[in-house]
Amino acid sequence: MKQHKLMGALAITGAFALALSGCAANNTGNTGDGGDKGGDTGKKTAFADYNPQPRENLKQGGTVNIREKDGVKLSVVYPVFSDDPTQAALAQSFQKMEKEVGIDLKIDVRPSNKFAEDYNSKNWDVASLRFTSSDPYGVGDMFQLYGADQGLNLSGVWSDETDAEIHEIEKIGDGDKQIAAAMKLEPKLLEGWGLISLYNGPSISAAKKGLANLTPEAYVGLDGFGIQPVENVGWEK
Repeated sequence: MKQHKLMGALAITGAFALALSGCAANNTGNTGDGGDKGGDTGKKTAFADYNPQPRENLKQGGTVNIREKDGVKLSVVYPVFSDDPTQAALAQSFQKMEKEVGIDLKIDVRPSNKFAEDYNSKNWDVASLRFTSSDPYGVGDMFQLYGADQGLNLSGVWSDETDAEIHEIEKIGDGDKQIAAAMKLEPKLLEGWGLISLYNGPSISAAKKGLANLTPEAYVGLDGFGIQPVENVGWEK
């Protein structure tokens, strides 16, 4: 979520983030035509137990009015670079949840080949990006995810100061102490609501019986973070 002309106040930006129910997003993201039918995986985000209630002054005749300031309505553009029905259902669930707290989420369906151009040029107010870690040690990706000038973080929320704090953590040689320091810093990084963790569902693959390993490449396919010799890829003998 990048900084928005009407969402500069943390109270409004936080309301946007907290309106997104982690469980609802998780259910939609893992259930759909042709997709996994897993439903609720039991995994929850920080927002899973938050159920936003519309403020009474937003309601008129049983409907929720869109917030506005100086005659400008609080409307944000959310692009979807796919015609996949699961992605459409997910976007519509976000739209419904935001409307409940008086925020107009405009879904803009775009061609998939426009993703890189539009994402990097910040041609959006809110964008969804799936991040897959290439290492089971999460602290290793901390700067890539939260660094102020990194491609995964185009929100404009963080600063040179928070970058310096991350780099100090990178210098810690003891893994346990480094993880503890990272977990202590992360809540501070999330206070600006630049990034919103929506869901962390399972990745499920199906294969014919007898397939030993799918690929020698790390964190792809059936091998998770394992790195397999090329000669071990293929079918069991």
